[in-house]
Amino acid sequence: MTSELDVVALTRDIDGTHLKKGDLGTVVLVYGDSEAYMVEFVLHTGFTAALTDLEAADVRPLNTEELKGKQRREWKPEWTRDELGYVPYISRLTGGKFFPDGQCPEAHYLPCVDGTGT
Repeated sequence: MTSELDVVALTRDIDGTHLKKGDLGTVVLVYGDSEAYMVEFVLHTGFTAALTDLEAADVRPLNTEELKGKQRREWKPEWTRDELGYVPYISRLTGGKFFPDGQCPEAHYLPCVDGTGT
């Protein structure tokens, strides 16, 4: 059974979003008797990429070995704005305070696994 704060992987691409099979997210809310979940997908820097409701069949738990082989895929800053509607472009959030050119290379990557669940 999946619980709040469990890390899960998507089992399929989510229509109407930029979320892909294998993307990693954290369950922030469980609906009913684990029939559905609110899942947050976070970039390497900690900024939220997407927050969405998903059916139980859309996610699966991870095993420890999978996390050792964790990968990352590019996440375009404008997708975050589209997904949530109120988050500013990620590159603007750094404001040049910590990075000389105002860009954080890790800001544009979402953790994922290969999606096979093996």
